[in-house]
Amino acid sequence: MEGGAGQVDIQSSNFVATELPNVIEHFLCLLCKLVVFQPKECAKCGSVYCHDCTQNVIKQSGKWKCRACQDTTLVDMHRVVKEVLEKLVFSCPKCEQVKRTYTEIQKHVQDCQGKVDVSQLQKQFGTPMPAGSLNPSLPVSSVGSAQVIPQQALQDLMIYIMEKDSKRFYLYNTKTQAVTSNTVQTAANFPHNFQAIQVGIQNTRIYIVGGGDFNQLPETMFQMNQIVPIAGQAGQYKLESRAKMQYARHGHSCCSIGENHIVVTGSRKDIDSACRQTEIYSAITNTWTTLALTNTGRHYHSSCSFQSRAVYVFCGISNESKKYLNTIERLDLDPTNMQVTLTKRWVQLQVNGAALLNARQGCGVCEVTTNQGRQEILIVGGFHGSFSNETFFLEPQSNTLRKAYSELKDNIFPFQVPTIADPASRSVVTVDWQTYKLYEFKNDQWQFKKKLKQ
Repeated sequence: MEGGAGQVDIQSSNFVATELPNVIEHFLCLLCKLVVFQPKECAKCGSVYCHDCTQNVIKQSGKWKCRACQDTTLVDMHRVVKEVLEKLVFSCPKCEQVKRTYTEIQKHVQDCQGKVDVSQLQKQFGTPMPAGSLNPSLPVSSVGSAQVIPQQALQDLMIYIMEKDSKRFYLYNTKTQAVTSNTVQTAANFPHNFQAIQVGIQNTRIYIVGGGDFNQLPETMFQMNQIVPIAGQAGQYKLESRAKMQYARHGHSCCSIGENHIVVTGSRKDIDSACRQTEIYSAITNTWTTLALTNTGRHYHSSCSFQSRAVYVFCGISNESKKYLNTIERLDLDPTNMQVTLTKRWVQLQVNGAALLNARQGCGVCEVTTNQGRQEILIVGGFHGSFSNETFFLEPQSNTLRKAYSELKDNIFPFQVPTIADPASRSVVTVDWQTYKLYEFKNDQWQFKKKLKQ
């Protein structure tokens, strides 16, 4: 049946050949027999393979040979064919409710906990929820015995923007463009050079991570607090402490992985090699786990996850040389399998077109879906002796950097403020740290949307 303009709806229970119509057999990997992920194609016969499957063969045998024709040359799947694949819509095999395009369902399935059980969510997150809702901003509808979030509710993406040196934050609704100013009832202002990170779309939580007086070693550098609403007091919030980090964090970077995890990297406060230390937080277990060291100690850098399978760190300032960086590192991971994740190491990328990106600090980064349906990473703004209005895209499969056609009319410094993709509208929202002006990138164009702080 039709699944929307330009999309074909395919009911798939487990992404295997027996569940898929013959019309898309071309999209099954010849090795694993699943729908291809990050597809590669034999240059001679056109057989398709998952990128990871081909890499496993190369690791085992030291070379590549097509299983069908024995040819040794692999190429990217033809652009037109790949676009067809990315327009197919699959049903989630776990919750049986959520439907997403090829790329988006891959991310959803990794974090999907099955049919939503509100009582289990309350146990996991320790946060009371009003009866009949998963999140006060998201209405819930009932389908049989399962609770599911309507597709239109996902369009109401709420973005949290902390105001530096204060106790206030702004809440921006991407659909209505409404802004509310809110107060956190705490004894002191937010710590200097903290990071704020929001986690999850279906059950959004916001955390304050690290920060404090750089000339000392305050407890705030190790702390993480969740901002939660005070019952019966509109616009009033409080801090609830969560597990402490193992390393002091100041001028660090945070990014979310799926609905339940946060990765923290780097620090200006270089004690116990904190500038190279990586930690991952689980909101389910309220625990931190130390991961591999980055290759370069850095601070005032940026980070984002990609398809819930990797974390990237960008640019910043080197703790060793004190100079701006333009290097990019990647850590492959699987939050659901920590034993495997603990074996992974950071890789410094050899980026095609790296010379385009001036060394800088404080840029905004996030995973995006381009108008052509490609999954890439957007890089915007920052400071490299002067503030920037440039936008770049990193194509992770080939590690190729390209400059966007559109530039902001204003120079921006999106450090310590969110740069977030809205999957419903295929747009990106970012904020300037100095002026609190909010901008939207959509249809390859930047547009000023709102001044948050009046």
